[in-house]
Amino acid sequence: MSKANTIIILPAEEEGWEVWGGEERGLVQVASLSTLKAPTDSPAEHADLTGLDLSGASHLSLGLGFQNLVTIPFTIPSAEDEMVRNSAQLELENAGIADSGSDVHVDSQSESWDVLSVEQSENHTLATALQLLELGFELDEKFKKTTFDFSARYYLPPSGSDCIALWKEQGQWGVTFYRNKTPFFTEPIGDPMALPSVVRTYESQLAYKGIIFKPKEVFLWGEFERAFELSRLLQKQRLHLISELKSKPSPVLPDEALTIRPSVVVAWEEAAKQKGKTRALLYSIAAFYLIVLLFGAWVYWGADQKQAKLAQVVEDHSHQWEVNQQHFNDWEMLTPLATQNWPLALLQECAICLPSSAHIQLTLIDVNQSSIQLKGEAVNTAALNTFRKRLKLSRKLALYTWTMPPEKQSIKNQKWEFTYRAVLTEEGGAKP
Repeated sequence: MSKANTIIILPAEEEGWEVWGGEERGLVQVASLSTLKAPTDSPAEHADLTGLDLSGASHLSLGLGFQNLVTIPFTIPSAEDEMVRNSAQLELENAGIADSGSDVHVDSQSESWDVLSVEQSENHTLATALQLLELGFELDEKFKKTTFDFSARYYLPPSGSDCIALWKEQGQWGVTFYRNKTPFFTEPIGDPMALPSVVRTYESQLAYKGIIFKPKEVFLWGEFERAFELSRLLQKQRLHLISELKSKPSPVLPDEALTIRPSVVVAWEEAAKQKGKTRALLYSIAAFYLIVLLFGAWVYWGADQKQAKLAQVVEDHSHQWEVNQQHFNDWEMLTPLATQNWPLALLQECAICLPSSAHIQLTLIDVNQSSIQLKGEAVNTAALNTFRKRLKLSRKLALYTWTMPPEKQSIKNQKWEFTYRAVLTEEGGAKP
């Protein structure tokens, strides 16, 4: 993909965003942003965004960080694009992101998810399903013509074989698995010292899915005080830590962009369409009243023949009014889907509350607009304490009253089983 005057915006290592610009394969960092939303009250304090000229860019791309996406690798014995996409949709549903048996499901035409092909042969495909989560930050309308991707796709490791890269985005460490320089799994890990455990866990999970991932190198992109200690731990798993690079490599534009877009960008487009419909309706009303006025003038002057012709014109435009009115009635039926209490939004919020490095497995998720039920099991109660606290403190779940009885340890597998329920109330709150 050859793009001149390209601008790429990526998460910075600690806070804010990095702006890279230039030709496609020769990008340099040109600015730093603290926010992607220009305030209306005091723009002078945020001159970095309000003063950023995006109009001259032939291609504007925004990379989303570890916390904004879920990646689920999978394999299928087919190379057909439709089969790969259908399998990705099924993987997302099986992962609990959507329940295929409910009214809320992963729409095949939705822009909140996509599938990335990693390795393909005549009768085999390794791909990863990507689900966009709640952004957690505001976007300015300057970005409504932006293409969105996940940040790992902009960084190419020096090795083309199986490898792992570790770097920090906006104060959060994350790990990415690469094959053929293509990222197929990314996950925030909190503490880099947990990497050996993460590698063991996910190597087993990938092998269970038929994906043999045997990396030899781990690239540490950034400063880490315990790099030597981490290197010794990785050596026990026959992994070589390469930490000479003190920063991430310069980003490059992916060859083919994903088709994901945040809900706010989709809402901007829908608002523009709605504005066009409103304008068309006003034109129809104006034309209708103009015709009525002309019709009255002809009646006043007693032109019987012209009156009959104008009456026919009025009848024709009245039909257009009925068609427009029906369109608006259909549009109003979609209003409930824009509320924050629809089940998929609640499900995403519950998923965000899960501790990233804890082993908590949900066995039952029942979400509707009036109640939430979560059942599952965990290796220890510390992770559940964090999970409970996040559910109670979630601003989006503030109108739900939680019932969280004590966990019970299973005799069969020694794991702690839990059942949490929430009911929508007028004032919200949480029961201990």
